[in-house]
Amino acid sequence: MEFARERELVHLRHELRWLLVDGRRGEAAPLLDRLRRLAADDTWRDLALGPEIDRWESTFGPSE
Repeated sequence: MEFARERELVHLRHELRWLLVDGRRGEAAPLLDRLRRLAADDTWRDLALGPEIDRWESTFGPSE
């Protein structure tokens, strides 16, 4: 994964944490979608990001 995508991944994680802290669960869906797309871009990363995405989705509840 190139530097720009790694940086975006860090940014997405940071934003998801803030949404959780601020109780803004409804705003997580687009970020989770982008995280899924990043994981799909690199097949070997999908295995590493898959469990993380699953944890975030269970934390924020079902998507609307």
